[in-house]
Amino acid sequence: MSILKQCQNCKEKFYIRPCLAKKRKYCSQQCYFDFISKHPKQTPNYKHGNRRNNQIARNKKCSCGKKILYFSKRCHIRENKRRTGKNSPRFGKSSHGKWEKYKGIWMRSSYEVIYAKWLDFLKIKWIYEPKAFDLGNSTYTPDFYLPKRKTYIEVKGWWRPDAKKKYKQFKKLYSNLRILLIVSSDIKKIKSDLDKSKKRKGGKNNDYYLSDS
Repeated sequence: MSILKQCQNCKEKFYIRPCLAKKRKYCSQQCYFDFISKHPKQTPNYKHGNRRNNQIARNKKCSCGKKILYFSKRCHIRENKRRTGKNSPRFGKSSHGKWEKYKGIWMRSSYEVIYAKWLDFLKIKWIYEPKAFDLGNSTYTPDFYLPKRKTYIEVKGWWRPDAKKKYKQFKKLYSNLRILLIVSSDIKKIKSDLDKSKKRKGGKNNDYYLSDS
């Protein structure tokens, strides 16, 4: 059963659930913003004669013409544009999460962990996510780098929508660098060999099976 209440700002009547009847005083968010702009002392953010500006609505407009409801220099549209590409605080950092910890390093997939164990089994020195390469408005970070071979390794079990595009762009912009792609079928073979604790010999993709020692 809904309760009929009157908006404290526009005086229009509106229905509200009983559980929200004590807290809800306005029919809409816009009415709330309008009211606290006109009566700042009646807001919970008014303390000791001062307003907390980051919580109070402001009667001004962004340079793009959009009305700003909170104390800010830009509307959220301009702010988002300002923080994209190289201006973003996440520029150069991976956008997907971490999966498992191996040798004190958080890796982003079980395939990467298996490949790292395989490199250790073969006594091949490796560096995880060594460097973020600039692609313009984004960056690309290979999964592994083998210093003695001067080779980057990309381990892929599944391509995210933007991942394949970044990989191709990296190969085009940095054609002087060597990078090998390890796919799910390779990882399955590696896992099988690790389980058997035997070194694989020969094969078409034997480049990453060779030891540094």
